[in-house]
Amino acid sequence: MLQESLSYSPRLQWIADTILKPLIDWLLPQIRAAQDEQALPRVEPIVFHYMLISLTSTLSGFGPEISATSNLSPSDPALADAWWRTVEQLVFEKFPAIS
Repeated sequence: MLQESLSYSPRLQWIADTILKPLIDWLLPQIRAAQDEQALPRVEPIVFHYMLISLTSTLSGFGPEISATSNLSPSDPALADAWWRTVEQLVFEKFPAIS
């Protein structure tokens, strides 16, 4: 998916129409409902969706770079656990509305 999304192509549009848009049409109302309950930060739901994708794919997407620039291994269970605790804290803490 990362390779396909590096530039626009008819194949990317097909993936978007066939797979992504039905999923997003299902997810966005759930994100809005959680925002209305103040369980998620109030930002544009589609942007929030892609923010979550970015956050949750960092260890796998940037694994080799993380290893090259630090003494950390993205496959270390302790790092993965710390990563997920941080994501949960960032996403599910109470936030004021963003204008």
